[in-house]
Amino acid sequence: MTKSKLYTPLKIGSMEVKNRVMMAPMSTGFEPADGSLSEPIINYWVERAKGGVGLIIIGAVTIDSEVPYQTPQTISLGEDKFIPGFKELTDRCHAYGAKVMPQIAYMGAESCNPWFKGIEAVGPSSYVNAQGFQCREMRLDEIPPIIKKYGETALRAKKAGCDGVQVHCACVYDARCLPLPSAKQANRQIRRQLRQSSETCFRGHSRNSLCRR
Repeated sequence: MTKSKLYTPLKIGSMEVKNRVMMAPMSTGFEPADGSLSEPIINYWVERAKGGVGLIIIGAVTIDSEVPYQTPQTISLGEDKFIPGFKELTDRCHAYGAKVMPQIAYMGAESCNPWFKGIEAVGPSSYVNAQGFQCREMRLDEIPPIIKKYGETALRAKKAGCDGVQVHCACVYDARCLPLPSAKQANRQIRRQLRQSSETCFRGHSRNSLCRR
């Protein structure tokens, strides 16, 4: 019988995954409120590695511990103190031949901060977010520090032994929504600001800057 291609190696850049079975990024409900990787959540992913998954993507890992996801239970790589937990995870998954990549994101407009901290949501455009809060349009000077955080988080992932990072560009997270396509009025306003600041393409410029980091 011909061996299924599903179980053959796959190259992603310089990384070789042992097969094409990949665990997509998702929330598990095991995430602690302090942003760390607890033993139950590490064990959860290790069991997937033990079962033969080739690549495990850790979903919605914030680049800023002060800006969690839609609940306070958000995994973070926004500080060096989280490196040891990720190192334990990668070491244990690597023992079964699995690769590990955190899906890094700046939660921005969809953060739970308005609910739990009384801090306004800040995003690429001014709109009412999924939780019913008015999101403030970020200023141009607020963008470079966020791009820097992406780079710093990727470096922490490397130090923790991760095999790469996936940048969250789905939904309405800021790596994708610069500007937010559905907010036409906000887009026009942002484009005017960009022309004034000599930026020619906000979304392309921001993503290229993020990748260079």
